[in-house]
Parts: sequence; structure tokens; C-alpha cells
Amino acid sequence: TVEFDIEMVKGFRNILLGGEGLFLTTLRGPGRVWLQTMPTSNLAKAVAPYLVTTSS
Repeated sequence: TVEFDIEMVKGFRNILLGGEGLFLTTLRGPGRVWLQTMPTSNLAKAVAPYLVTTSS
């Protein structure tokens, strides 16, 4: 099981100029982590052709 912590980035300059968001995530422990960097809608379009569908 992977444990995680999310904390807010400190520092006014980091918030304005960081460009990476306002939060930092730390992951710990054994396990598998999958990362995706595209919007959820694009991810769904990319995965959709591989999903099994039922015919009616």
C-alpha cells in the first residue's frame, strides 16, 4: 500500500512563479503508482478504444 501526503507549497514567489501548482505530494511505501499528465477527458479518449463493451 502506498501512503501519501499532500501539502501546500510555501512562499509567495513559489506560488506566483512556480508554474507547477500549489501542492506537493509525497508518496511512501511499496506499491505501484500510475501517473498521467493529460486532462481526464483526453485520457478517457485514449483508453476508450481498449475497453470491452457489451452489445445490446
